[in-house]
Amino acid sequence: MATQTLNDVTILLRNDTASNWTTENPVLSKGEFGAEIDTKKFKIGDGITAWNSLAYWIFGDLGTAAYLNTGTASGNIPVLDSNGKLNTSVLPALALGDTVTVADDTARFALTTATVQKGDVVIVTATNKTYIVIDDTNLDTELGYSQIITPANVVSVNSQTGVVVLDTDDISEGTTNLYWTSSRFDTAFAAKASTSLSDGSTIVKTTDTLIIDCGNA
Repeated sequence: MATQTLNDVTILLRNDTASNWTTENPVLSKGEFGAEIDTKKFKIGDGITAWNSLAYWIFGDLGTAAYLNTGTASGNIPVLDSNGKLNTSVLPALALGDTVTVADDTARFALTTATVQKGDVVIVTATNKTYIVIDDTNLDTELGYSQIITPANVVSVNSQTGVVVLDTDDISEGTTNLYWTSSRFDTAFAAKASTSLSDGSTIVKTTDTLIIDCGNA
């Protein structure tokens, strides 16, 4: 067989728009390239798998090296975007926990999965209560929420805030339990003390022991 050299040959890969590739969904031959001219992505056939089930290969900042594109198909490898971040489409909903504030419980029960999902936090300003979404199929009832209980905070003590130190000058006495003062002691003692004896009163009884200490010699 004679060998013939061809000059100025242009090889065109099989190509079409992403939409047309998806619609036609062909099976590429083993090693056959298929390019999306509008997205600049391509796939390589294996002779078995239809187009929509093949993983993309793309060229990026790695120069001539090819690497797998993520997409959202199972088995694809995640690729960082130009900001070095993962696309949110490949993250589970729970990893994107949000905090939503609503005016009251009526507004809370009007929430939908377009606003909150399981694991999100909902703050109700009217009641100053906080809930976590535990079932986003029951957002219109209490079954969809679990209240986050926090210990009650002491706002003030006897109208004082901050580091509070109290004494009797800070707290008024009650009507029954009164503060004990020297003046009140004297009054109470005087009411119980005897200042005089009646005629015939016995001062020393026969049962008493009397000791008179006259001091040292």
